[in-house]
Amino acid sequence: MVRAGQADFSSTRYAALPRFYLFTLKACAYLHMRLGDLEIADAMVGKLMELDGADRLGGSVLRGVLARRGAEDDD
Repeated sequence: MVRAGQADFSSTRYAALPRFYLFTLKACAYLHMRLGDLEIADAMVGKLMELDGADRLGGSVLRGVLARRGAEDDD
């Protein structure tokens, strides 16, 4: 698994490859949410938010969607 120290994920200007990795991770998390694989999606969103601590790519939005879906399941 990728760790924050392996690339510069915290820079205000991402290099192309770390930025591409983060966008891909966000897309995969979204697709898993759509497929109903919420545990996998949650893990991916967690990793996205770990690597993108400033939330520049909007991982918190996906986290909110996951929270709402979980609340709907409880009802």
